[in-house]
Amino acid sequence: MSSSVNELLNHAVNAQQNNNFIDAEKFYIKALDADPNNYAALINFGVLLKKLNRLYEAKESFIKAIKINPKIELGYMNLGNIFFKLNKLDEAETNYKKTIEIKPNYAEAYFNLGIFYDNTDRPDQAELSYNEAIKLKPNYSQAYNNLGNLYRKLKRTNEAEINYKKLIEINSSTAEGYYNLGNLYNDIDKLDDALVNYIKAVKLNPNFDSAYNYLGTVYHKLYKLDDAIINYKKAIELNPEYSEAYYNLGISLFTLNKSEEAYENYKKATELKSD
Repeated sequence: MSSSVNELLNHAVNAQQNNNFIDAEKFYIKALDADPNNYAALINFGVLLKKLNRLYEAKESFIKAIKINPKIELGYMNLGNIFFKLNKLDEAETNYKKTIEIKPNYAEAYFNLGIFYDNTDRPDQAELSYNEAIKLKPNYSQAYNNLGNLYRKLKRTNEAEINYKKLIEINSSTAEGYYNLGNLYNDIDKLDDALVNYIKAVKLNPNFDSAYNYLGTVYHKLYKLDDAIINYKKAIELNPEYSEAYYNLGISLFTLNKSEEAYENYKKATELKSD
């Protein structure tokens, strides 16, 4: 590969990393004009096109890369992600499995396969895939998070709790981890524990609208209605299209016999849901 192609690719990658996607695309095209068989450039260009939601163009870029280098695992994994987004499920699964065949110790491939199975209602296979990802990468925080979510969905509360706590142990600054643990405790009415975790979530991420909303639900259950209303309003301030927060606000206002204000919030929630 010539130094000029290398230079173009460096410019493309730098532009992409700085979210300058127009220039990144121009540099990739110039690099590929000069070296059409550069499979690494085709992979990176495909990633850019996928980010821009130009899925069919991204697919073609990954396919070209694989034709040039049939052993490039990133090509198959990205192709699997594209087919998944296009709802071509058989093709997605085939490409994820091909990734693992080429690189059996690739934790991210098992993680993506877990997401695929999770979203296609195959919880047993999702569980196996997430656990394999963790086995290969013991500090894989997002895999613990997804496994926790899966167990929560399956009502396997103790296992969900273990995985959320492991996520927080690995990354104590994860607002998502505290939020998900709060949701788990909220599900089973361990309200004090839910409260602690939601409060940690919003401290770590003051713009976390869902955390404020569910913090409001805990305060409502504890009959701390003024605190519930404050948090619902904060959620709405952060996300004015948040229909559930309007509905929950309506419930708390109605409980306080503020029927007119409650009705306005119910009405807003209904309008937003129907849009």
